Amino acid sequence: MAVATSRDVWESMRLAVDDRRARDNRARLLIRRSRVYATAALICVALGLILIGMPRIQQLIGDRATDAQARSVSQSASLFS
Repeated sequence: MAVATSRDVWESMRLAVDDRRARDNRARLLIRRSRVYATAALICVALGLILIGMPRIQQLIGDRATDAQARSVSQSASLFS
């Protein structure tokens, strides 16, 4: 009887270790998935901000091009004055 009880104890310990290992594996999987989802969310936010700000960015680029063109016209005009 003592041998059977001892074997039951070892079997129960093995099952407890297996359960703990399975729980740890599930936790690792959830963490891995959450990292993937968080990265995807950050990429979506970045793309959204770029798309929202695109008209302003284009305006700034256009203003710089217009300013450069105006400077060159002013310089050309000053040569002829």
